[in-house]
Amino acid sequence: MPIQAIYWNPAICVARVGGSSLPMDAFTWVPSQDPRNIGETRIAPSWSLDVQPNGSVVPRMPDRIILRDESGIRPVAPFIELWCDVGSDGSPSNW
Repeated sequence: MPIQAIYWNPAICVARVGGSSLPMDAFTWVPSQDPRNIGETRIAPSWSLDVQPNGSVVPRMPDRIILRDESGIRPVAPFIELWCDVGSDGSPSNW
């Protein structure tokens, strides 16, 4: 079926470039646990994928977020969901 429209979520994202050869581990945004900072968010480690020399992928849960190492700032790769409407011309679309 032909693609009628393409959407992505979030609508905009920013990737940070850095000098390190290691990418930053995955993270999630979480509410602050400090009652004096209600409404603020923090980042917490999330499951990350390590690509092995043979091309296989190993999941890993980091215990902390490392933003910088001896080589510099670790680059970030944003996660983007890609969606599309498909269907014949004039027909109702399907996700």
